[in-house]
Amino acid sequence: MSADRDDFTGNLTLELPYVKPAEKPRQVGGLRATGWPLAYRDAEEQARWAVSPELPPEIVTLTALWEFCRMLMLAPAFTMTLIHPHVQFTAWYFWRIYFVASNGAVTTSWMTAVSFLYTLMIGVCLWNPVFWARWLLVGTSLYSALMLGRFVFLFSSYAETMGNASAAGLGFLHSAAFALIALNLIIAIGMAFAPGVAYAFRRKD
Repeated sequence: MSADRDDFTGNLTLELPYVKPAEKPRQVGGLRATGWPLAYRDAEEQARWAVSPELPPEIVTLTALWEFCRMLMLAPAFTMTLIHPHVQFTAWYFWRIYFVASNGAVTTSWMTAVSFLYTLMIGVCLWNPVFWARWLLVGTSLYSALMLGRFVFLFSSYAETMGNASAAGLGFLHSAAFALIALNLIIAIGMAFAPGVAYAFRRKD
């Protein structure tokens, strides 16, 4: 009886499939350690999954560049104001540049320093979108458009009493005021309602 059992167990074999030991996932850099496994994809799939930085809308970038340009144009007046607080420039070409750069100012004053620092701050905050800078720019742009509109109204009302020579001398300011009103309204409306602007500022805040 025992001999039969020995013969049976001695010839018994089990056909089990060979299972290859599991290997740890290969990590980036070839390290077998904790981390994200390296996923292999073809070029098309890799391009779909690639994460690229989203640039802010063009209205934000262009407005930031405009503010930097204003800062550079105001820099000479700002410097001279610090050296001589009550200096007034008489060169006609400088007066024209200053009128545009300062968004409608006709004389240098302590507001020159405020305008210079404002353009620097708002340019940096737009270049690196800061939430509050967006609405600050919308408010100041609308206020500037309102003040320039007031200037145009007063100029039109008193143009006849100033005489032809005076009116001709201020003609550039009258035309530039219309251009600045349009520019300020474009900036205010664009920063408030342009597609992607709100997302860009929320994403960076």
